[in-house]
Amino acid sequence: MEPASSAAIALAAWHLMMPPAAEMPLSGKWIRVATYESVELCERVRTALDRRARDMRAPVMLLRESEGRDRFHRWQHTHALCVRSDDPRLD
Repeated sequence: MEPASSAAIALAAWHLMMPPAAEMPLSGKWIRVATYESVELCERVRTALDRRARDMRAPVMLLRESEGRDRFHRWQHTHALCVRSDDPRLD
């Protein structure tokens, strides 16, 4: 990797994004949950959310409205992505 490319990656922010509904492209209304300085930190948080969502014993939400809603929130957490702030799909 060239030094200029390394610098660009170092300056980019990383967004933890969750889908609002199935099969929606990033240019749709994905939800930006948080922004991180590095892809490593973003992925660490995303992985923790994924693990927590897959553990049926851990509540995904504090206020549980319905079993269907809980399933949807687990699905959202397991499909979250870390996306670089300059990713063209965000336009």
